[in-house]
Amino acid sequence: MFPQALWINAKDLPYRGYAFLEPDGELILPSEASEPETVHRFFQQLEQQISRGLYALGYFSFELGYLLERRLVRCFRKPEIPLAHFVLFRKMEKKRFRLRREPPSVHMISQSFNLSPSEYGEAIEKIKSYLAQGDSYQVNFTGKFHFRLQGRPLDLFRSLLWSQRCEYACYLETPARVILSFSPELFLKKRGNLLLTAPMKGTLKRQPLLREDARHKELLKQDEKSQAENAMIVDLLRNDLGKICVPGGVKVKKVFHIKTYPTVHQMISTIAGTLKTGRLYDIFQALFPSGSVTGAPKIRTMEIIRELEKEPRNVYTGAMGFLRPQGDFTFNVAIRTALLFPETTDAYWGQLGVGAGIVWDSRAEQEYEETHLKARFFFQAPGYFSLLETFWWEQSLPNPLLPLHYRRLLSSARYFRFQIPDVLKNFSRWKRFLAAELSSAECRLLRVRVCCRPEGTLGVQKEPLLEPGWPPPIRIGLKRRATPVNLYHFHKTTLRQEYDTERRRAEELGLTEIVFFNEKGELLEGAISNIFLEQQGCLYTPPLRLGILPGVLREHLLRTQKAQEKRLTLENLQHGTLYIGNSLRGLAEVKEWILL
Repeated sequence: MFPQALWINAKDLPYRGYAFLEPDGELILPSEASEPETVHRFFQQLEQQISRGLYALGYFSFELGYLLERRLVRCFRKPEIPLAHFVLFRKMEKKRFRLRREPPSVHMISQSFNLSPSEYGEAIEKIKSYLAQGDSYQVNFTGKFHFRLQGRPLDLFRSLLWSQRCEYACYLETPARVILSFSPELFLKKRGNLLLTAPMKGTLKRQPLLREDARHKELLKQDEKSQAENAMIVDLLRNDLGKICVPGGVKVKKVFHIKTYPTVHQMISTIAGTLKTGRLYDIFQALFPSGSVTGAPKIRTMEIIRELEKEPRNVYTGAMGFLRPQGDFTFNVAIRTALLFPETTDAYWGQLGVGAGIVWDSRAEQEYEETHLKARFFFQAPGYFSLLETFWWEQSLPNPLLPLHYRRLLSSARYFRFQIPDVLKNFSRWKRFLAAELSSAECRLLRVRVCCRPEGTLGVQKEPLLEPGWPPPIRIGLKRRATPVNLYHFHKTTLRQEYDTERRRAEELGLTEIVFFNEKGELLEGAISNIFLEQQGCLYTPPLRLGILPGVLREHLLRTQKAQEKRLTLENLQHGTLYIGNSLRGLAEVKEWILL
């Protein structure tokens, strides 16, 4: 049923936001409307419609910005979609949105990028020549992915919310197109005569474990290069706000604030201004598009963008948002935004813009690769997952490793921003919870698996542990790990396809375990174990940085100084005794190993 319109804050659980109901028409600014007077009239019509008591949700395309500044009108390029499109609604309903656990019923058919490496390199060199001449300090250069998919876009949107956890997500589906926006960046928020903007500039990739990640977050906050880039955009937007705010009414509320998202930390500053005019056209003429997605100085940089980018950006880096009847509004910066066009009832072709902030020391090869990595959020997003802990339990004998299981589970839950269940708030509650859950067990010794879900619920499975330890003889297969190092190697989650596949393979081959090594021949870990090599009376285990689960037994041996971290290779196996171990089965010597 058309149209479908949602605005969602997915930063925390449960997701909160709005569903827009009872459509009552639409306003469209055609792509051919290249006269500034026509643009001005569109903004007036939009204000007139919401003054009737209606809500409006829609977008402004990036190319509209060229018609809002007289010096840029000559650079205008017609987008492939209307310059602006807003659907009008009689109702805006506040809602909580349920996490989608099921994989999306969407199949990606094809994917391509609109720039070859050589074309990309030529564009970067041209940008650098402009930087050298002083035309710009930074140019945000966009490439575009084209793709075809089959399935329901709404399923894809709901699934990607989980991996993105963004604050300003928007979904708009009409008969002509579907827009899925997963923006973490606020462009404009108006409440009464107060206008807020929060540019995002300065990024650092997250570390895979909570303690190191916290240190990395502080590094970004103190990073002078990131601060300089952020300050440049703050100055640009403060100047833009000054055009429409009362004298002295523009204030920087927060500077260099760090927000954490699933894969990166972002530096954000917040600027507020007291408006002297509430007219929508005046506000957008002064500020659109956001300087954070153009570069600085803004006008000259937009000329460079028009010269060098192969295609119009369309909605990408424009703005999506909604307006209320009293004139208040919220708009995102439409980054991480995909545009889909229907071919049949369940097949679509689409485009995904991805940008890079090019400065003097940018390297074309690195930026090209990074652009492709950024697109993974859409093409290779991880699905819904839970956290796992497995340990032994005996009513009359406390498990000395239970505190380490608790800490690992809590640390991972905080890292992924799960809702923290009350029973995980402290270790005493955790123990009482387990005792209550397991008190009715008839068997003395249990194998217990706890599943912690993102929504803050826990599931407990128990079964008799009939054979403690590793059944002899212990024979292992050595295999190169297929997946590159990724975040989920460092946390015990239900995203265990490779581990589970190799575990089944071990059973089929009559092996105790499969142990992985990487492309350099470095030993990593087993499918259900950590590995240890004894050399000259010392026990060594591979370092976590190689992409290894911080196993509880491993952590215990390191804490008690019974083991040390050390790089181990296949060659080292000829000069030591290999062990496998986990907290459920303990440590055991490998009697035979084979290379698979």
